[in-house]
Amino acid sequence: MANTKIKIKMFGNFEILVNGNVALTQLRQAKKTSQFLEYLILKKDRAVPHEELLEMLWSDKENRNPATALRTLLHRYRSLVEQSGLPELEDSILTARGAYQWNSNLDCEIDVFEFERLCQEARTPGMSNRECIERYLQMLQIYTGPLLTNSAEEMWVVPKSVYYHDLFLESVFTLLDLLKVEEEYDVIVQVCRKAMDVDMFDERLHLELMMALVKTGKKREALSQYYFATDLHYKQLGIQPSGEIRAVYKLIVQADQEMEADIEKVQNMLEEDKDGHGAFVCEYEIFKEIYQLQRRMLERYNGTMFLALLTISNTYEQRFDNLVLDNIMKQLLHVSQTNLRRGDTISRYSVMQYVILLPSVTYETGRLVLDRIKKAFYNEYVKSSVVLTYKLRPLCINKYDTAVAPKRFFEAKDEE
Repeated sequence: MANTKIKIKMFGNFEILVNGNVALTQLRQAKKTSQFLEYLILKKDRAVPHEELLEMLWSDKENRNPATALRTLLHRYRSLVEQSGLPELEDSILTARGAYQWNSNLDCEIDVFEFERLCQEARTPGMSNRECIERYLQMLQIYTGPLLTNSAEEMWVVPKSVYYHDLFLESVFTLLDLLKVEEEYDVIVQVCRKAMDVDMFDERLHLELMMALVKTGKKREALSQYYFATDLHYKQLGIQPSGEIRAVYKLIVQADQEMEADIEKVQNMLEEDKDGHGAFVCEYEIFKEIYQLQRRMLERYNGTMFLALLTISNTYEQRFDNLVLDNIMKQLLHVSQTNLRRGDTISRYSVMQYVILLPSVTYETGRLVLDRIKKAFYNEYVKSSVVLTYKLRPLCINKYDTAVAPKRFFEAKDEE
């Protein structure tokens, strides 16, 4: 409908465009008039009774002159149309006995209904993959954000906003499945990024984007997306990334290993940064593999190994603000890394915990190391409500040559 004279945008901020130009910008300062208009447009296929409009607009207070109040809103809207010189909108609101209605006969394109139409057409039985994909891609361009953001908290907006958001995500995931059948991974990357502009916190979008980047050989971008996703979970959501996200890390790392290389190139890739110092910091999936390798060495050479768990808590038994907790955990990681040996390994285990692998130590030396970390950490948080505790667990060998741990950690808590 490229020749449509009137276009109405309801996703994001409410806007009316006439002949390609934004019209009636004065509505931004007239909240009730704007909501009156928004509601009629959403209900465009029927006449809306005065009682329904009154309940929608003034549900939180009694209006002594309801009929006059509605006539005033209608008059304000028509005055704005007249003052703006927009004959295309002169008959946009129709009046009937005890009701108002948006004129559905106008040459008008409304984004929410165009969005629904495309989603429904894409589900038409017998339609080819390519036809479905084309409609879903058009849908993706229309949905630019939640419904009517300036009225987002109104009770009549919330359920419709949830409906459109759910329909958007459902359609995006169907589109991604169709694109995977066609092996169009570059398009998947574009779709995921576009969808994440709308919903940054949907986990599946992050997973699909990372996998598509791996498929297109963009390992560095995939790793960057992984770090962004895990940081988003810890910092913004205050929760631990799911097992699915953590598992993708190994797939990203292994992607380069599918190509043949000579031994010199392999060695160069494996070499650690010469300036690296302190403990080795890694993702938890890698930590588990290092743990298994160390366990095998422990079995063979009859060595010793301890597992430590560092935990942050609040003396007031209150939840930390996510950004505050993120800063605390970064500082704890820095302190731990610099106070551990190069042969030790540390990883983020949960939102408020790090796990450490200490090979070739005794219980006494292990405690000395962890006490040193506590002291260094508290030097950064003097007179703070932040509490750091640790648990230390030795690994031993049973008669079946399996490395197992005692049932409890040795605990060290503050005396304060």
